[in-house]
Amino acid sequence: KGYKTDDIFIAAKSAMAQHRVLAQIKTSLTFSSDNQEFKEVVGRFWIDYNNANLFNKDNDRLFIIKSGLNNIERNHIKVLLNWAKTKSSADLFIKQVSQIDVKKAKLEMFRSVIASCNNGQSVSDQEIWGFFKCVELLEYDFNNVGSKDEAGFLNLIKLSKQNATQATEREICSSITALTATYNSNGGSISAESIH
Repeated sequence: KGYKTDDIFIAAKSAMAQHRVLAQIKTSLTFSSDNQEFKEVVGRFWIDYNNANLFNKDNDRLFIIKSGLNNIERNHIKVLLNWAKTKSSADLFIKQVSQIDVKKAKLEMFRSVIASCNNGQSVSDQEIWGFFKCVELLEYDFNNVGSKDEAGFLNLIKLSKQNATQATEREICSSITALTATYNSNGGSISAESIH
């Protein structure tokens, strides 16, 4: 499809617009300017984010999905991304970040990684604020026994399945997992119309 981000592409429609989600799924990713994998993720996101033909900054999003967040990611990286989304301007965002040294350091780490992916050109406060507004950091614990995310997913299936359906939530979940595994290994695509 022309995107650099390669793990998942999701297209959805709302009453207002078409929305696209590009996701990188990483079981272990270190948020550091020294980590090559992190630099690749941010670099691919940055290229896609700036491709006006493929990415709408108002409607589309970039997801980093991890199986677990550490305290730094939860308390600093995720907070930075949330602050960007709740501030009405880049100036207000930068002002809040600048009040806490560790948050400022994490922001500068992102700036340095983006600059290295951007042919050495630094990014403005406005640019990094806009980028952060489009990035989400999600944590899922599907691999853990007693997974709260799996329980939530099974509950969504239970609430949304037709009453006449005889399959249990777990059977439906297993079918979805098997289908996506088959499509994933073959580089396939799934739409609401193609699933029966």
